Amino acid sequence: MVTTSNAMSQQWDAPNGWAPLQLFAVEGLRNYGFEMQAQTIMLRFCKTIERHFALSGVLLEKYNVCEPEIKAGGGEYDVQLGFGWTNGVYTRFQTYLNQ
Repeated sequence: MVTTSNAMSQQWDAPNGWAPLQLFAVEGLRNYGFEMQAQTIMLRFCKTIERHFALSGVLLEKYNVCEPEIKAGGGEYDVQLGFGWTNGVYTRFQTYLNQ
C-alpha cells in the first residue's frame, strides 16, 4: 500500500511503501474482520522484501510498492539499509501468515 497517492518525489509519496504503515493497515483490517485483504497486503509486501533481499542481500526502510523491481526514492536522503522497522514488520507478517 502506498502512503499517499501524491507523486511529488517526496520521502513519503507514491510509489513508496513503508513497513510501519503496512503493519497499521494490516492490524486495522484484521481487527475489523477483513482477513483476506490483510493477507493480500502481507503476502505482497513480504514478496517485495524477499525479491529485493534475494538480489541485494539487504532490507530497506521503504520500497517501491507500485513497481517493486524499481528502487524506492524521493526525499532528502537515499534509501536507508537495514532498517529495524522493516525487519520487525516482516517478522510479524511471517508469524501471521504461518498461523
